[in-house]
Amino acid sequence: HPKVKKSFIGSGIRHDMLVPEFNKNADPKELDDYTEEVMTKHVSGRLKVAPEHTSDPVLKLMRKPSFSYFHKFKERFDKINIKNKLNLQLIP
Repeated sequence: HPKVKKSFIGSGIRHDMLVPEFNKNADPKELDDYTEEVMTKHVSGRLKVAPEHTSDPVLKLMRKPSFSYFHKFKERFDKINIKNKLNLQLIP
């Protein structure tokens, strides 16, 4: 809609899909570009991500990706945050 200036993510995102080590079919540059666009245009201050647990054995039972992907995403998040001087927070 033309009157909408910004739309924000309120419920969270799948961080593992934005990590090239997990999403092997995606182009890492495109993942970075997409993450940067989300952070600069669709996050109001805090970005919620959805790690269901921090224990890899529990995540495996749940058929969820390893918590290590959260750490990899956080590294990318921090780089983009510093580059764009955003001062955003990542909330697990």
